[in-house]
Amino acid sequence: MPSFRLVSFAVIFALLVFATLAVFYALVLSTGISLDFVMTVGWVERTLAQYTQADIKWHRFGTLYVDTVLPVAYTAAGFLAFRRYFKGSMRVALSALVLAGMCVDFWENTMNLQLLDGQTELIARHVMATWIKFSLLLPALGVGLVCWVREALAR
Repeated sequence: MPSFRLVSFAVIFALLVFATLAVFYALVLSTGISLDFVMTVGWVERTLAQYTQADIKWHRFGTLYVDTVLPVAYTAAGFLAFRRYFKGSMRVALSALVLAGMCVDFWENTMNLQLLDGQTELIARHVMATWIKFSLLLPALGVGLVCWVREALAR
């Protein structure tokens, strides 16, 4: 079983990477929002139309560098938390959800780059991937995070 310290390091690191990415996009993009959080076709179309050339450059940088680290960070944190707090089929199911979510996140990142290159025929597929990503990740990572917080508060 992973130590509480190791799980804590992984969880805090993943949260810091997420916060860094969110703040980075909020500061450098004129719209203040990344395609990673845009949940409808119309919203993606409006967001892309509002992006300047600088926005495209910064979004590409964030996707290639910071948003490549984030899926690895939250998957590691999730796996360590699930290993600490769950056994058997529950651990396997939660791990499978996070692993599938990470794969969809990388697919979504690839589509982000394609959308930034003007391949707007991918917008509907991108929106679908975003919904799938959050549907897979939020419940599983939320359970792991709640278990970790409960242990942290009990210490």
